[in-house]
Amino acid sequence: YGLHVGAWRPPARARLREIKSAREGRGFILLIADPGQLDDWVAARPGVTCALIEAAWPGPLTLVLPAREGVPEDLRVRGSLALRCPASPLLRATLHRLPGPLLSTSANRSGEPPPARYEQVAPEIREACDLRVDGGQLCGEGSTILRPEPDGSLRLLRAGLWDPGPWRRLIRPRADEGGAHRRRPAN
Repeated sequence: YGLHVGAWRPPARARLREIKSAREGRGFILLIADPGQLDDWVAARPGVTCALIEAAWPGPLTLVLPAREGVPEDLRVRGSLALRCPASPLLRATLHRLPGPLLSTSANRSGEPPPARYEQVAPEIREACDLRVDGGQLCGEGSTILRPEPDGSLRLLRAGLWDPGPWRRLIRPRADEGGAHRRRPAN
């Protein structure tokens, strides 16, 4: 389950951070309706980005890319944005009808496991939302987060739902994971 706000609305972005109890400097994911919107937000597509997007979007893969000049600072983390074109038909239909992307995060307090059922979303989070949708049982696991590097490699920032298949050979784990990347267990 996720929390989503209009990325074009600064007060909504601040409210999302408050609901999530997120520390400053923690980034959220920008959900776009289709890959064609990427150029509105990113300055460059390093390495294998274009081929990866064609193979994996829409889907559960989030890419961390350099932000374009003019992208609001509170959407960036160290000059980059995390972006995803979701596979959910409901989210994609919603995104196509909005004036811009959605800023998204899991519907849990920072540091807690993501909820797989509506009932697992904390009551105070549910009450803080203007609109609530019960989508039934979900997997409770987030998207895989990768940062394409200029040398063609992919830096794994978070293991998740996306199966890298033939891309696995390009993935380098985070330095703090001791040289091995692991999938998180589903809830």
